[in-house]
Amino acid sequence: KDTRTPTVCGVAAVVANLVGIQILTPVLGFAGLALSVGLSAVIQVGILLVVASRRYGAMGYAWIGWHWVVFSAMATLAVLLASFVLRNDWLGFVPFGIVGRTFVALGIAAAVYLSLAWLAGYRGLGSRRVSHADPTQ
Repeated sequence: KDTRTPTVCGVAAVVANLVGIQILTPVLGFAGLALSVGLSAVIQVGILLVVASRRYGAMGYAWIGWHWVVFSAMATLAVLLASFVLRNDWLGFVPFGIVGRTFVALGIAAAVYLSLAWLAGYRGLGSRRVSHADPTQ
C-alpha cells in the first residue's frame, strides 16, 4: 500500500514544527512550543485531507470540520478549567502538593470533557455518533 504519502506528510509536519518552535518559542515561551506542535498537527491533517480528497473525492469535510470544532471547544474548556484549578490555592487540602492538585485537576478536566461529549451526543469512547447529517452513514 501507499506508505510514501503519510511519510512525506509526517516529515512536512516535523519541519513545520521545528520552524514553528524557532519562531514561536522566543516570543511565547512554552506556549509557543505547544502552539507549534498543534499547528504542525493541523498542517499534517490538512495535507492528508487534501491528498485523500484528490484520490477518493469529496468526503464530507463540513461534517468532519464541525466535529473537530466541537471537540476542540470541549477540550479547550476542560483544559482551561484544569489550569484554573492548578493556579488557585483553593485545593490546598489535597495531599501530595502539586502532584495531588495535578491529578485532581486532570480528573475534573476529564469529567468536564466527557460530560460535554455526552451532552453533545457522543455516548462512548471509541464509538461513533449516529447522525443524519453524517454523509458516511
